[in-house]
Amino acid sequence: MKLGKVKLRRILSKETGVPVRSVIDHGRYEILGDEERLVLGSRTIIALNGQVKLREPVYPVYEEEEITYRTRIIWEV
Repeated sequence: MKLGKVKLRRILSKETGVPVRSVIDHGRYEILGDEERLVLGSRTIIALNGQVKLREPVYPVYEEEEITYRTRIIWEV
């Protein structure tokens, strides 16, 4: 399943609220075998085996805590 750059850009923009123009200018698109990946700063959208996942940071409330990342499934065939 190949979605392509344009579709991944639209999905990332819709899910994060970042304008499509910023995703086009600053996003990095990669293909690694069957995996497609679009990286924009600390957010990553991954398309693999019929699933599209978004990996994004969860910022801590207190400064002592570390930044963690959560992955959620956005779309599944």
